[in-house]
Amino acid sequence: MEHVLRPSYAETYDEETVLWLKKEFARVDGEFYLDHAGATLYADSQIRRIAEDLAGSLYANPHSAAGNLTSEIVERTRYRYEDGTLSFLSIISLQHGLDVFKKIPLRQISNHVFQLAKYLHHSLLTLHHRNGKPLAKIYADTDYEDISTQGGTVAFNILRMSGGYVGYMEVLHMAALFKIHLRTGCFCNPGGCQRHLNLSTQDVLGNYDAGYKCGGSKDLIDGRPTGAVRVSFGYSSSFKDVEMLLLMIRKCFSDGPPVVKLPQWWVSSWNERNFRTKGSTKVEGSKVMRKNAPVRANDTERMTNSMRDSSARNDGDGKNNTDGINSSRKLVLSRLYIYPIKSCGAFEISDSWDLTEKGLAYDREWMIINSSGICVTQKQEVRLCLIKPTLCPRRNVLRLDYPGMLGVEVPLEYSEEEVTTGEMCRSRVCGHRVQGVDCGGEVSEWLSLAFGKELRLIRQGRSGARAGGRGELSFSSQAQFLLVNGASVQWLVERIPEGSDCDKEGVLERFRGNMVIVGGQAFEEETWTQVRIGEEVFEVMGPCTRCQMVCIDQQTGLKTIEPLRLLAEEFHGKMKFGIYLTRKNSTSGKIKIGNHLTCM
Repeated sequence: MEHVLRPSYAETYDEETVLWLKKEFARVDGEFYLDHAGATLYADSQIRRIAEDLAGSLYANPHSAAGNLTSEIVERTRYRYEDGTLSFLSIISLQHGLDVFKKIPLRQISNHVFQLAKYLHHSLLTLHHRNGKPLAKIYADTDYEDISTQGGTVAFNILRMSGGYVGYMEVLHMAALFKIHLRTGCFCNPGGCQRHLNLSTQDVLGNYDAGYKCGGSKDLIDGRPTGAVRVSFGYSSSFKDVEMLLLMIRKCFSDGPPVVKLPQWWVSSWNERNFRTKGSTKVEGSKVMRKNAPVRANDTERMTNSMRDSSARNDGDGKNNTDGINSSRKLVLSRLYIYPIKSCGAFEISDSWDLTEKGLAYDREWMIINSSGICVTQKQEVRLCLIKPTLCPRRNVLRLDYPGMLGVEVPLEYSEEEVTTGEMCRSRVCGHRVQGVDCGGEVSEWLSLAFGKELRLIRQGRSGARAGGRGELSFSSQAQFLLVNGASVQWLVERIPEGSDCDKEGVLERFRGNMVIVGGQAFEEETWTQVRIGEEVFEVMGPCTRCQMVCIDQQTGLKTIEPLRLLAEEFHGKMKFGIYLTRKNSTSGKIKIGNHLTCM
């Protein structure tokens, strides 16, 4: 008889509490916050009371004679908790934070988060791929049946149908598409991480030698995970949060409709009767995890690479493409794009274009910043892709258009006087400090009206270029140029599932390349080290690591899970597509559609 565990969840809050929570956390409606162990969220009423307290009271330095009110709070806290100088401005908000327990008793909150964690644990435990292999590996020391031994957290990794691990960064990117907030890594607990991941001391040292660091993106080393995904619940969490997480996992990582059943090791350890009657038999999670040796992905990766290579050698009709081994095969530059404003729409070049010491002329020369001076990209505001730029060199203007609004224009070139007298703005791109000249109030008002928030447009100053490996950079993130192989795009498009909401016609635009070449084999660009395009020589700086931005349709601003999910699945979590180039010559030059590309 098949053993089936049926996860169930019963609401732990009464209707009045549920309505109160909806009101207090209306600002996060549509978001799914599952990192309460890292930082739980304030209710709206708590934020208002803290603001009123700060506005209506004088909290002076507790060490001064005028700081009597502050001193009283600090001393009261010090008496109960600790010695030393305390963060008194945080202390004043403590009481407002504790007020929630007058509304919802601690015992009820404890039961609430436990029930959510139990439901998620049991749901993950029973999810399997269509070939019967588990979809998740859970790290736990309890069976999530006893509230006295288990809190409101669940740590796990996702497994592929082959048995290989999905890197936690891949899960994080997919979760972001569903507006799910997760924690990944080792959660400041390297000992627990080492124990549950079955890492020896040598494994840990080897991981650090291979580039692993706390908060880094090195999630898989030799096919083994360096950390995990953690979900942690709080008093404001809901059943809807769990359901959205499970929906994301099924949609992004399950190969076909998932099979729901008990894993074999659970059947062996604890029969169906014990689970149904909530018997006292315990299953030691750590021992269960050690029954299976760590899954290595070497074989899976070789199989994936073999599949990719064989597919790249075939045409769409499955016939061998002999051009792949023909020395007379011609690689041609078929399309050229620049992105005048960082993270906004593309401007396609129809013939030839100037090259400067920073790359293609006017490419990412402008950038949008918010009221705090922080660069705004499609990661925060997907509608930026709807800003369509048009360069008009003869009129010396860059025209910007946005749906439902009249266009606005800014100068392509500024006089020396305008640059000298213009207001300088400072921001950061990929952690590097950059500065630019403010483009004025008219375009700022236009942007602010379009997006409903205060925004400004800045242009890189003539002394504001930054070094990037070799050569100067504009406001681009990594390198001067991004090259995309049309054959690689086609290979990917052919594998997007039928019925996907990803528009296959617009996949090329999602990768936001400067140069698109045709006439080659899929993914051959990954082997290049140096190329010549026309008369210009470029050095390959490495592959472009992709994030959730490739899931944004550049014509509509809509988000889809493809092609990022497919890219990660096909290449075992290595979300790389396209290559970065840097021009070896820093003098002026020109590049033209139709130029031949030669590997050097």
